[in-house]
Amino acid sequence: MTVSGSVIVFPDHTKPWTVNAYEDISAEALSPVADAHEAIEVLLIGCGGRMRMPHPEIKELLSGFGIVPDWMDIGAACRTFNVLVSEDRAVAAALISV
Repeated sequence: MTVSGSVIVFPDHTKPWTVNAYEDISAEALSPVADAHEAIEVLLIGCGGRMRMPHPEIKELLSGFGIVPDWMDIGAACRTFNVLVSEDRAVAAALISV
């Protein structure tokens, strides 16, 4: 499958994501993840071309839902997502388009 723009990828579907830059990540932008929190244990956040430090408030928000966030560059996020899905892990990936 080929997609353009930022997306949130779940094991069984993909949703467009309104985030165009790392600075746009917010609680509102992550609402699709919050809505599916019972099916997600790990959220990989592909920060674009390079890894960025996590927003403390976003980390706290996701932790409140029982989701472990992991920030990395988009390539690493895609590779890690594929490995975790192949292991039947409850994972999603929020990927900022580069």
